Amino acid sequence: MDQIIIPPAPAGLTKAVDPEGHRRQGEEPHRAAREGVRLSSDWRLFANGREVPVYAAPVTRGGPHSFAQISAAADTPVQWRAVRTGGAAAVELLPASYGLSAEVSEDGVFFTTARHGHVTLLADGDIQQPLTVSIGPVRQALRPEEVQGLYFGPGVHEINTFDFADGDTIYLAPGAVVRAMPHPEDEEPVNQKDWAGMKNFRTCLAADRVRHVRLMGQGILDFSLLDWHERNPLIFRGCEDVLVQDVTFVNVPAWTLHLHECDHAEVDSIKMFGYRENSDGVDIVSSQNVHVHDSFSRTGDDAFVVKAMVQPPVCGGRNILVERCVVWNDKVRCFGIAAESVNDICDVTFRDCDVIRSYADWTLELGALVVYISDKALVSNILFDDIRIEHEVHLATHVMVTKDFWSKDEKAGNIRNVTFRKLQVKPEVGCRVAGYGPQNTVEGVHYEHYTLAGRPVASLEAAKIEVCDFASDVTIRE
Repeated sequence: MDQIIIPPAPAGLTKAVDPEGHRRQGEEPHRAAREGVRLSSDWRLFANGREVPVYAAPVTRGGPHSFAQISAAADTPVQWRAVRTGGAAAVELLPASYGLSAEVSEDGVFFTTARHGHVTLLADGDIQQPLTVSIGPVRQALRPEEVQGLYFGPGVHEINTFDFADGDTIYLAPGAVVRAMPHPEDEEPVNQKDWAGMKNFRTCLAADRVRHVRLMGQGILDFSLLDWHERNPLIFRGCEDVLVQDVTFVNVPAWTLHLHECDHAEVDSIKMFGYRENSDGVDIVSSQNVHVHDSFSRTGDDAFVVKAMVQPPVCGGRNILVERCVVWNDKVRCFGIAAESVNDICDVTFRDCDVIRSYADWTLELGALVVYISDKALVSNILFDDIRIEHEVHLATHVMVTKDFWSKDEKAGNIRNVTFRKLQVKPEVGCRVAGYGPQNTVEGVHYEHYTLAGRPVASLEAAKIEVCDFASDVTIRE
């Protein structure tokens, strides 16, 4: 098997017809992007001297965000040359935890990788036209006759809706771009008016109470042509044994990947780029035994969050692990427990992850790492372990019980035993812990080996941790 595999460029896909319009699309969070994903006008990329296709998608801040991917055997050195339109005087490689450095000359940006992961290039100290390079493991390609479900080879394709049956796979071969098409005029909505006043139509890719289902391959799913909330992109509801692997999702009109009442699900090495409100990355809802790893998210809403939206006796959420993921957060939360939770959540771990940019300043309850509930759930035993926050404009951590727009219950909930261990917070931003009332408290929030702006801190005051009413047993230790 080859040490390095470079996917082909899809025939027929071009650069944006209107590059400036494509760039500005992300400024409007409630509209479709009619040009969809395009080849990048900002970057060219070469791996060991071979050209790699580079794509571009609108994003909330700056943009477009260019992205590319290859497969490489573990520990294989790859020599990269990235050429930016108009040149670059200096380039920063993120995450810093990868320990990479770049040399910049008239011929481009030169750097070397020897690991899997997601490397983002920021040129000349701004965020206007970043490039993210994803290096994933080499996998055995599937042939059409091996796939029960849908197979998409290299090239540009269209899809309307698909319902998974037991054992089905959707496979997107390297070089495939699959565009979700707007609903036909004669299709009836499943909901005439949602909370945002929008009509909702059938889910694009839906798995309902099925087992052993897969969405795989290094192709791209492009939802740019759908109006805001027109279709949910992808829902696994009540499923067992789910795998979503390697796929890149672009410009979804609602939550990207929704795991709802699932048991034993794995999300491996996916990439997500989007700008629209409610375009969450991975939402793990009322599910158990879930493993999310080695993925990248830059969307217009939450990145990787857990919720419990189904009443008992269904499981609220437990035994969930998110690790080795990289987030660029333009608006809301990077990792954590989020809002509308009407059932108990326990035993959730976020581990060995990087926050490369976070602008969690939309509303008060946000932050990079969040445990935030607005319903009656008891949330307990939540661990954030070895997280590097390279940038944040609001709060590094936020633990909060409240009532708000998203509340479904009359009662508020409670939070118990949240641990932040080995956090490295580069910016000098604070943390906040707050309950809601005497019966709705936060108890047991522990910071261990906390580093702020490069300095270990051993007091709540030095760590800028604000402890508000109805919060107790908040500790910090080296």
